[in-house]
Amino acid sequence: MRFNDSEVAIVSHGDGEYAVAALAFAGTFLSVNKDFHLHLYHGGKQQQGEWVSKLLTLEDQLRDKLVPLPKAAAEYRFYQETRKTIVIGGERGTVGWVDLWRGIIFCDVLDDHPVLRDMPLPLPASGNWDRLLKQTDPNYIRDVTVSLCRDSIKYIELEIVETGETHTTVQPTESYQEWVRRKPRYTSSVVLRRGWKATIWTMPIPVASWEHWRRDCHLNVKDLGINVRDPSHLKLLSKLSGCGHSKAALRSVAMVFPTISMDDDHVYFFSIAGSTDKLEAVVTVDVRNKKIQGVAELDVRKYYFGMPTYIASEMSTYLKKVTTGTGEVAHGQTESAAVEPSEAHLSTALQFIN
Repeated sequence: MRFNDSEVAIVSHGDGEYAVAALAFAGTFLSVNKDFHLHLYHGGKQQQGEWVSKLLTLEDQLRDKLVPLPKAAAEYRFYQETRKTIVIGGERGTVGWVDLWRGIIFCDVLDDHPVLRDMPLPLPASGNWDRLLKQTDPNYIRDVTVSLCRDSIKYIELEIVETGETHTTVQPTESYQEWVRRKPRYTSSVVLRRGWKATIWTMPIPVASWEHWRRDCHLNVKDLGINVRDPSHLKLLSKLSGCGHSKAALRSVAMVFPTISMDDDHVYFFSIAGSTDKLEAVVTVDVRNKKIQGVAELDVRKYYFGMPTYIASEMSTYLKKVTTGTGEVAHGQTESAAVEPSEAHLSTALQFIN
């Protein structure tokens, strides 16, 4: 119980050597000092070590200054609630522990004297301010990943446009900081989904300053088109919308749980059915070109309660044939065939766990 699965990262540092790193919050809700336990294990061909724990203090608490929480939300929330880790690597073994509501804590875990660095996420979209108060699962609308081929960190925020009574009264010209200062309170109401927007931000690597977050691209579902040729995909799109697969019909398809591709501008969304919140399909969207690229139906025999459990990983789109002692063998024909991924292209795969 020293740390959770979401707090663990594996860092490779050459010649078969690796480190396992976990960062766990050591304080309480009201802790003044932001102390963390950094747990490290070094292993590989040359060494099999033991777990070593170091107590580190986050000295510069930027998120409280740049992206503060409303008091109603901050009183019952840890300073850091890690949802996933991102590995930048390099000689110093840089790892980021991601709190999808508040920010990323970076640490060079291979340093002799590691230091914690706080990097807040961009200010939340106004349509999500009430979700801060409700402590909604941030995976529902946010994701962060590393794109090493582009030397950047990518962050997406999904803003679900809803009608009905508003949760909190937000003035049209009000800034996030102004909203926080006037101590908003959440009031429940019945709302209907009418659409969504998505914004992708990027941060260059190496990470330097919060000011380096750049709004990379933005998509409103009203502008979403279709770049799907497979008849089965088009049929499934019609089923999801309930009224064909025209651009107008797509506005009625609710999208949640965005997952950013590591290498291109694709984002994988989970579509939900009407007011039941039942997950129906995975939809691939080219956010920059504003096109649906594909759709795949989820297994109806499985019940996805809340956030689906999956791992985002890289796999080769093009597989090479390799030569063995018996001649040329195509992949998948025998277990002895070597798997050699092509350098031509890598794509993100979502690997689901039962």
